[in-house]
Amino acid sequence: MKFEKGLVQIYEGNGKGKTTAAFGLALRAVGRNIKTHIIQFLKCSNRYGELAAAQKLAPLLKVTQAGRPCLSDDGSPDFVCTGCMKCHVDPSNPSQEDIDCARRGLKLALENSRDGSCNLLILDELNYALSFGLLKVADVLALIKSKNPDVEIVITGRGTPPELAEAADLVTTVMERKHHYEKGLSEVEGIDY
Repeated sequence: MKFEKGLVQIYEGNGKGKTTAAFGLALRAVGRNIKTHIIQFLKCSNRYGELAAAQKLAPLLKVTQAGRPCLSDDGSPDFVCTGCMKCHVDPSNPSQEDIDCARRGLKLALENSRDGSCNLLILDELNYALSFGLLKVADVLALIKSKNPDVEIVITGRGTPPELAEAADLVTTVMERKHHYEKGLSEVEGIDY
């Protein structure tokens, strides 16, 4: 199935649930036989439950990670990332490897937005890649402008640049009012990752 007119959606804000909402949309799309590709910027870890779900929904749902590999990965088939965040981008001093990974992710997004391989393209955490200076807003706007008309694009992450919000058809802001972390509760497998 193809969209008659693919829109641009943004899920932004300081609240939890932006990626979760995007994956919920992906699940809905796959249920309607819509080919969906999710590119996760800044992430390259096998700890996320959505990766296991995507494998079960392949080939309609594909997830590609565009971040630095986990530094603790020993290459064994049983290795599971612990989420220590040692490989995460330092926002005040991103490495060239971080920039290269983000650029590869954007290049893949550009190809996917034009080649007919998917009709729903989710660019998870793209706003972070922009705010950390790994990518340029002008390049993302060029991707939006040149996409096939039947491709819907969803962008997630905090700190949406005003020009990107202006180019979008829908912007939803997820606002935090309360968070279980404030009570000292840690991440919950299957809920938070």
